[in-house]
Amino acid sequence: MFLLVGDASGGVRLFKARFVRGTVTPDLQLSEGFCASTDTSDVAVSAVLHQDVSGALDPIAYHARVLTPDERNYSTCEKECLVVPFA
Repeated sequence: MFLLVGDASGGVRLFKARFVRGTVTPDLQLSEGFCASTDTSDVAVSAVLHQDVSGALDPIAYHARVLTPDERNYSTCEKECLVVPFA
């Protein structure tokens, strides 16, 4: 559990409100480049597609899934490789 105070608390509330309304992601700029960030744990893999529009990486899309029982037995390196095509 995390305790957020001050600016962090307000930022989280703003993010939640925008996320629910669907306004977190900016307009997609096909003329700009993209960046994929990935993460894996013992139970799931996730990826975020970002785009550098205004000097900061803005999230465009999110995706995550739970690992299968067999995939949970993979080594850390194998799990990290597993998430690349997923992204």
